[in-house]
Amino acid sequence: MDRLDRRLVVQAAAVASLSLSAAACWAGSEGASVRVLAASSLTEPLQRLQALTADHLDVPDVVMSFDGSQRLRAQIERGMPFDLFLSAHRRDVDRLLRAGTVESPQRLATNRLVLTCRRSARCDQLTWDALPGVQRLGVGLKSSPIGEYTEALLERAAHKFGADWLRAVQAQTVTQEPNVRRLRAQVALGALDAAIVYASDVATDDRFRAVRPPQALDRPTELWLAVRAGAGERPAVQRFLKLLGGQPGRRALTQFGLGVP
Repeated sequence: MDRLDRRLVVQAAAVASLSLSAAACWAGSEGASVRVLAASSLTEPLQRLQALTADHLDVPDVVMSFDGSQRLRAQIERGMPFDLFLSAHRRDVDRLLRAGTVESPQRLATNRLVLTCRRSARCDQLTWDALPGVQRLGVGLKSSPIGEYTEALLERAAHKFGADWLRAVQAQTVTQEPNVRRLRAQVALGALDAAIVYASDVATDDRFRAVRPPQALDRPTELWLAVRAGAGERPAVQRFLKLLGGQPGRRALTQFGLGVP
């Protein structure tokens, strides 16, 4: 990686960090009524829900924090205050459930993996079978939900395209990130030629082209919701859950390509 690429990667990480921080507050401050820790792939849908419910009188004060689900789960295990945990993988919810930290897990929505690149003539020609031709590919960290989903997808693709295809893709992978926002930021800045991200991360952004895997390889991913043990009895938490599970929440989720139960 040359000096320019290293600088762009640093800039991309900074942009991703700023975008998460900017999205962190919703109609409240540190003393807000409901504290939500959410997977970074839910940033835009939850911001949209905020916009849709801005005039509702029964909207509780909410503070949002976004990051990779595995990082949020680790923060919860270290004692970070929260009321709701919205995870991109059931695994992290189950770990907290076994510890008695959360209760009432339920599937919130489904997502999809896509190959994304910044729109250009070259990007317009990109396909999954041509993925080894990408010089700088970004994927999720293996310990993260996006990384686990990606690894499973690439293994399925190897059965279709061959072991040499998989080895070539792995050779062109130059970064593994803990959340998809960093991958998207690096593609936007040109530090990566392409990345494997969630469909919701690029669904409404015209800067990016999204390429779904071939139908035989395509699988939905799942987003899960869990409530901190005992928090479900709080009226403010109940009001927020009603909004999220009702028409405003469904509209916000589906606008970004998420499937809802």
